[in-house]
Amino acid sequence: MAPLSDPDKPDPPHNAAPLRTGPQKDPLGAEPLQKGCPPLAAPSEQLRDVLSRYRSGESRSKLFSELVIQSMRGLARDELTILDIGCGRGFDGDVQLQRAIAAEAAHSIGVEPDEAIPAAPHFSQVFPTTLDDAPLVPGSVDVAYSCFVLEHIQHPVVFWQKLYDCLRPGGIFWGFTVDARHPFSLASNLLERLRLKDLYLDRLRGGERSSAMRIIRPSTG
Repeated sequence: MAPLSDPDKPDPPHNAAPLRTGPQKDPLGAEPLQKGCPPLAAPSEQLRDVLSRYRSGESRSKLFSELVIQSMRGLARDELTILDIGCGRGFDGDVQLQRAIAAEAAHSIGVEPDEAIPAAPHFSQVFPTTLDDAPLVPGSVDVAYSCFVLEHIQHPVVFWQKLYDCLRPGGIFWGFTVDARHPFSLASNLLERLRLKDLYLDRLRGGERSSAMRIIRPSTG
């Protein structure tokens, strides 16, 4: 497979989705995004089950972490390496879930640009920078994931290219982010542009509708 983009070309517009293909469906109920690889195990059925449980009131964080762990186990590889992009405050704010994911891997790498947040002890290594600048070995990561990071990316082309480069062939990326179509998300984006978002983050929790996507790097090509 050819690289995702030409690094010499400018980034796409703010609302572009560099790897999104085909029509978009109900959040958490859509087919995971794939690039030339077969599914691990009935992904659409898996996500429909997750969506049903989410609508029944189960914790979003718990369901998201299960998707990541199931993908790790589905690879059936020895010495798994995982990458948590934006790892500072736990998996969707839950340190215990983050620790449970790390326990499934031989090597856990974190990327966190906020140097004021101390590195959690369950990580093998934490880079205090963005993914764009993290010194990751190409083709070294089996499973990468991010929770509510994608909506803050400033340079999408650079981000997706770096992610593609660091994944092993057949590696997986899970991205959990807000649904941009939801009114809360529109209001949140407006407040962020007005530099007012930090004023309400500690008071509002769980108002944003969520989406999940999975991308698999092809094994060949």
